[in-house]
Amino acid sequence: MLSILWNIWELTVNVIDCTLILLLLTSSLKMKREGKLWWVISLVVLVVICTLTNIYCNIVQTILVLTMALLLFTILFTTGSMQTKLFWAIFTQIIFFGVDILNNSWELLFLKGVDTSTITNPSSLRLFNMIVTRSILIVIVFWLRRRKLLFASFSTIQSIALLLCPLLSWASILSIAKLLFLDKVSGLFALLSTFLTCAINVVYIFLFMSIRKTDDQLRDALLMQQKQEFEKEHYESIIENNNTLQTWRHDIKNHFQTIMELAKNADDDKLIEYVTNIDETLFTESVNISTGNYAMDAILGAKVKKALNNSISVSINLIVPELSFIAGPDLSRILGNIWDNAIEGCMRSNAAEKYIKMTSNIQRRYFIIDVTNSSDNLTGSELKTSKDSNLHGIGLKSIKSALDSYNGIYDFSPHDDHFTTRIGIPLGNVDIKSLQTHFFSWSNINDQ
Repeated sequence: MLSILWNIWELTVNVIDCTLILLLLTSSLKMKREGKLWWVISLVVLVVICTLTNIYCNIVQTILVLTMALLLFTILFTTGSMQTKLFWAIFTQIIFFGVDILNNSWELLFLKGVDTSTITNPSSLRLFNMIVTRSILIVIVFWLRRRKLLFASFSTIQSIALLLCPLLSWASILSIAKLLFLDKVSGLFALLSTFLTCAINVVYIFLFMSIRKTDDQLRDALLMQQKQEFEKEHYESIIENNNTLQTWRHDIKNHFQTIMELAKNADDDKLIEYVTNIDETLFTESVNISTGNYAMDAILGAKVKKALNNSISVSINLIVPELSFIAGPDLSRILGNIWDNAIEGCMRSNAAEKYIKMTSNIQRRYFIIDVTNSSDNLTGSELKTSKDSNLHGIGLKSIKSALDSYNGIYDFSPHDDHFTTRIGIPLGNVDIKSLQTHFFSWSNINDQ
């Protein structure tokens, strides 16, 4: 009876090991076929292979067979670069067989005469040893699951450097297992060398990820600096073009009035009709934004025009306080990135009617701006998806950075059929009652 219970326990340990292997692999590699059924099938196949190798193979043969099985599994049934698949297949074996050798080495030290390659010889100490080693394994796996390595953006040299340590460690683990199986090393030597090998790999990965994170932060900082310089130039260009456009609109209106009078005097119906059509096109289809803030007028005028050119309906209802405490380029950064993201979201959306709605008001001493755009349902990871995901991510960071300098607040909320961005800028110690405000409203959405 005791032997049966021990065999059940050994099978349970195999199930736990294989579950942890799949959890570790699927945290960084996406399976080609989604669904719990395929996950369970993979687990059952892996448990069967693991159990059969434990019964019919020695530890060296077991390492080779399971390594080949995991390599085939990652290559055939997961997506990602080949570097990623090779790394996780090998690194997973190092961790799991490292813990297994630790388990065997510990038993050699404290259970003299025990054949660690069999599933017999139950004892309370052996049971305790297996529980401790599996607990360590669970901690390692869940720690690694929180840190994903994406090899797709790594250079060839970086990928080789990252694969080198696991490959050498795998060979080291295989050698230790072979010497342990042939009884040519002591349990203490196997214990220390295996522990050191596993620890080196974990520390190596941690350091590699830390260096990569630092590189990413430096790259993001450089991209943000470049984007801010571009936004400043863009803002200055918009202001200059807006001034030129206002002057041109004023002058050309006078020119058309003069031409119209001349055409009437000449009694030329075709000329009158032609001038009338041009006049309507130039002066009725444009949106003249007037919020009392020149920077807001300029950036909204440019972005509304862009939205309309992409067949996106627009609704704007604004209550705008005096915003002299906000620098024009900063306000341009905030509103420009919000509208760029909204326009991009509409263009990606499959909605029949694409729209952007913007409102603003004053709430609890905050200037609140809400921008809602039609959008497909987004997950957290998809918030950074764009034609240039790096710049889109920098766009969100640029909004946050600009708001942080004014102690502002922000919220990005995805919904089933729309996306809402809300920001709040504190108005400070100004007297709300005496605060001057401007009202502006414009819409080409019929239901407004």
